[in-house]
Amino acid sequence: PTLIEFFAEAAKDRKFEVLVAETAPSFNGHAMAKELAQRNIPTTVIADAAVFAMMPKISKVFLGSNAILANGGIINFTGAHMISIASKAYYKPVIVITGMFKLCPIFGFDSDTYNTLLTPMSIYMPRDEENQDKIEVCVPAYDYLSLIHI
Repeated sequence: PTLIEFFAEAAKDRKFEVLVAETAPSFNGHAMAKELAQRNIPTTVIADAAVFAMMPKISKVFLGSNAILANGGIINFTGAHMISIASKAYYKPVIVITGMFKLCPIFGFDSDTYNTLLTPMSIYMPRDEENQDKIEVCVPAYDYLSLIHI
């Protein structure tokens, strides 16, 4: 909601379009796009895999945050790390918009320490039983972004 309110306020005196990554497997980006469209903000949903391809058309990257850690890193939904790497590759600024209440006294160092794994069925549906024991599926809920990525 913080990003949506930020864009709604900015849209009062500026014209812009928002490209929203779909944020699979939760697809939070779909809900965000719907809310932005309801506020008459031009919005395009892109597949997470299209982030690098679309980056040349973007002027700034805005991210929300689930937490801002003591060392300045952030915890965000899966896909944010890829978005930040793409933005650095194309020299686009990354701006984090979040509430003060998300400041956290914990230090973060990697994406595994404070993460949750989601069900593998959210991205992989086996069609047959052959070789299933040889396939491991990992679905982290969050990404950790260090200061060098923001």
